[in-house]
Amino acid sequence: MNLVIATNNKSKVREIKKIITPKNFKILSLADLKIYSEVKETGNTARANARLKAVSASKKTGYWSMADDTALVIKSLNGKPGIYAARWAGENFPIEKLADYTLEKMSAVPTSNRQAYFESTICVCSPHLKCHYFIGRVSGNIATAKKGRPKKQMPYDLIFTPSGSTKTFAEMSEQQKNLLSHRAIALKKAAKYLNYVANTRTEQQK
Repeated sequence: MNLVIATNNKSKVREIKKIITPKNFKILSLADLKIYSEVKETGNTARANARLKAVSASKKTGYWSMADDTALVIKSLNGKPGIYAARWAGENFPIEKLADYTLEKMSAVPTSNRQAYFESTICVCSPHLKCHYFIGRVSGNIATAKKGRPKKQMPYDLIFTPSGSTKTFAEMSEQQKNLLSHRAIALKKAAKYLNYVANTRTEQQK
């Protein structure tokens, strides 16, 4: 069976492939299928946006699909940017400058009040457009300066330090990040479901 990751974000696809290997599923990206357009995230929640992307991918391909949407909730900014993390500075604002924009917004916030959390919602959609949802959350703090190596289309990794660590996500190796990130938590839940699907289908074919 084929599983399409409904994104053209290469960093995200690589991260997903390193975290999960669902039984009897071949993981494909939209680019693998020569689909380069992406669905506009017009939903008011991460769940709605994840569903929009997953359903669109399954409709276009006839395959199982997976999509995620992530919110970054910062306490001192009254929950902003939330699900608008990629565009809260404006639709055409360079994504690689979002960490700097966020730090500027928090320049007067003391270290004792920089709590935040990442929450990923994953939608797994069947070829018949039946959807299941999986959530992963990791709490932490927003650093006072960028730290680590920038990753394309993952600007907040430079400034988010998960609880229990002294490193930002960007300072960690991929293996370290994948042990505790919000996306990894949600992905492992999704993989468990997909393995159940594969096992059920195997049993039915016996």
